[in-house]
Amino acid sequence: AGLAGGLLLTVSFVLLDRLFPLPFEPLQQRAGVVLDRHGDWLYAAPNHDGLWRFKADVDRIDPAFVRILLHYEDRRFYRHPGADPLAILRATGQFITSGEVVSGASTLTMQVARLLERRPRTLSSKVIELFRAFQLEWHYSKQQILGFYLTLAPYGGNLEGIEAGARAWFDKPPAALTLAESALLAVLPQRPSRLRPDRYPDAARQARNKVLARLLAAGQISQRQHDEAVAIDVPRRLHRFPRHAPHYSTALLRQGEDSIRSTIDGALQRQVEALARRHAARWEEGVTMAALVLDNASGEVRAWLGSHDLYDREASGYVDMVRAVRSPGSTLKPFIYGLAFDSNQLHPQTRMRDAPRTFGNYTPTNFDRGYAGDVSVTVALQQSLNIPAVSVLERIGPGRLADLFTAADVNLRIAGGRPELPVALGGVGLTLEELARFYRLLALSSDPDIDAVQPLFGQRAAGWITKILVENPAPARWRGNSRQLAWKTGTSYGYRDAWTAGYSRDFTSAVWVGRPDGHPRQGDRERTTGRRAAAPLFFEI
Repeated sequence: AGLAGGLLLTVSFVLLDRLFPLPFEPLQQRAGVVLDRHGDWLYAAPNHDGLWRFKADVDRIDPAFVRILLHYEDRRFYRHPGADPLAILRATGQFITSGEVVSGASTLTMQVARLLERRPRTLSSKVIELFRAFQLEWHYSKQQILGFYLTLAPYGGNLEGIEAGARAWFDKPPAALTLAESALLAVLPQRPSRLRPDRYPDAARQARNKVLARLLAAGQISQRQHDEAVAIDVPRRLHRFPRHAPHYSTALLRQGEDSIRSTIDGALQRQVEALARRHAARWEEGVTMAALVLDNASGEVRAWLGSHDLYDREASGYVDMVRAVRSPGSTLKPFIYGLAFDSNQLHPQTRMRDAPRTFGNYTPTNFDRGYAGDVSVTVALQQSLNIPAVSVLERIGPGRLADLFTAADVNLRIAGGRPELPVALGGVGLTLEELARFYRLLALSSDPDIDAVQPLFGQRAAGWITKILVENPAPARWRGNSRQLAWKTGTSYGYRDAWTAGYSRDFTSAVWVGRPDGHPRQGDRERTTGRRAAAPLFFEI
């Protein structure tokens, strides 16, 4: 009869297990985190319910914390099948003796069941909880169940899981917790709203010290460790999760993964963001900046700044200006001259005439409305003279410039679809990312030690362009800098876009400054040019 009863119970459990699978939706609805190239946190975003719930990796959690948690919450975790009969008997006896609940009988497995499926605290709910606990033990290892608990355990407010708890309360990963921190995080899930240290520091301290006292009584820690931990105050505020490179990071998270390792250099990214905020304080309302830094060898992104402040509504900070299409001004001129060098139509010292001229029905003028007369190609490019550049583009043909970009997978947005001479002066649409990647190809094309995947033109022509741009006089503050920087500025029509793009041997960077709404900037026009507005940022980066 006993065997038949056991068989019936087993068959019933298997049938119920099939009919009522475990509800794993909470474990799947996790917050997102983007890591930098070194594995450090760069950006974090809550899940769709606004919860900071990150997947716990037990192997990356301080083993001392796990021992403290199990000692305090579930000492026989690795020995019971989901429910602990001894704990149930103990809790029942304490209730009968004292007339009140002295200690609970829920195992960590039962707590996982409750966290997966929130129900009112009734007897029927307890029965379902037991069933779910047995299901968990049936399907998963103890290590996996522990990981489930450490992913779902509440740590106050919208914090769930040890990863969120450790970082929000102590600004550190759960692999680096101290004894005092571990003790608090072990007990906090018992009453997360009543033990929040920022709101109820005395209650939190008492609960933490209770854990430490139990560890001392059990010989788990020494008297000295206990006394030192007790003397430490509990945290009085929450730490914010990192929000660096928000435009780039949110784009990565939209791919569907909740943890992504990026190529961003976290330290560089933070420096670029601080630089942008400092400069933005001197600009009028509605103005922002964008910047991109690429590794020349790999093409990987090292820093991505979509705006100076994501939350600046006046400057539409939520718009990623790295991917916004704008007029590139004069930043395409180096490629016009490069094509002419490559086809042996010009030399850096070729003399050109900078004087008023009409090209069909197109009459360009120089930026300052003046003319330089006879100049070399080198001077024409360094001074960004318009007439010589348009003359060269007329000679080589606007189509060749467009083909150069097309071959490099750069999409030029041309009004009417057909390239014309105004392309030389920015009469085309381009993103900062596309411009930076094109300048990177120029850097690779000119470096004899690097095999460019797809060189723009021959090494001699690229080398001449690089030499001209390196010798382009830098702003006074940066003259004499030992780093060889090839750079070019651009200012679009109406002073709407200020650009600087360029490269060193190892990195390429591009900077844009302007108004996302496309309106011209106000005030002194000279201050809104590529040389005055964007070049200082480029050189600092």
